[in-house]
Amino acid sequence: MDVATDIDRMIERRAPREPDLDEREPSYLESVKVYNAAREAERRAAWSDYHRVHAERLRRTSTELIAFHEARAAALSRGGAV
Repeated sequence: MDVATDIDRMIERRAPREPDLDEREPSYLESVKVYNAAREAERRAAWSDYHRVHAERLRRTSTELIAFHEARAAALSRGGAV
């Protein structure tokens, strides 16, 4: 046997081994599911808020633009200056 092989074996024996997903405790797996579900709910709520605020901003802007163009059109149809 070679020294490098012996050292590798010793390291493999002593190194902590990460358990496979199937070997983890059911309570841990359940807590991961709960955590992931909560994070997903937070992301959905954040995106929902973003779209709601953006829609209101667009609604306000478009209303102002409509009023502006209607006023300009009315002024022009009365023969007023632009």
